[in-house]
Amino acid sequence: MFADATTFNQDLGGRDVGKVTDMTDRFSGASAFSQNPGPWYIMTTLSINDDGTTLTILTIAAQNSVLDGHNPSDALAAGDPADPNFTITGKVLSISAVSAREGTFNVPISAADVPFGTDNTRTIEIELRNLEDLPLSLSGLDGEPGVTLDDVRIFYYAHAMPVVPGDGSSGGTHAARVQMLGPLTTDTEENVLRRLLRSANALSADLNEDGSTDIEDAAVLYYSFALEGSLGGGNTRPGIAAIKDALLGPLAGERDINDML
Repeated sequence: MFADATTFNQDLGGRDVGKVTDMTDRFSGASAFSQNPGPWYIMTTLSINDDGTTLTILTIAAQNSVLDGHNPSDALAAGDPADPNFTITGKVLSISAVSAREGTFNVPISAADVPFGTDNTRTIEIELRNLEDLPLSLSGLDGEPGVTLDDVRIFYYAHAMPVVPGDGSSGGTHAARVQMLGPLTTDTEENVLRRLLRSANALSADLNEDGSTDIEDAAVLYYSFALEGSLGGGNTRPGIAAIKDALLGPLAGERDINDML
């Protein structure tokens, strides 16, 4: 359509190209074109569970299959102040279960490595509310993707020393929470730290199968991450038997030590 239009440089981001099936040479020779057709590449769809409830993720896609075929690299735009609330992995925009704050956020998303336009971005307005209902997992307690030693330490502190940092609903002080949890997470705001502790306490990890998630499970989890070289990884990486017996034996109950790792 704009092939060889050497002086064309108008904003096309607002155009609906959802039904377009052929965009061959659309801007070929349009040497002056340097606009931002980010909305072409960045559309978000809220994922829905089978029971009709909403998930805390948005799927990112382009307006049509041709643009999807360009395989844009999606990311949070540089300098986005809402980074702690959201992460993008592949085509999924996720809400952080722990560090997210309630409110309305303008989230700029960039689509790089595509043939059309330059600096392609689109800002999505997202309202976060009822954050207490977010699904919980050990992964991301520290505000970083994946299960890390910091996640495990937060889980351990929540279960092993609930009086000092508090349980997220009562007890402890903000100063104590900052001192213990501050080095392990990306946000030390009071409401975030309290939600972090509530999340850690609500997680189910009955590793020794005694019917509850408690300090013994927290200790097993901590040892397995902090001393992975000595304890190994269960039956596939046996580790040092004497160290496992000394550390995990008193915590195992009726369980085989290797099955807990």
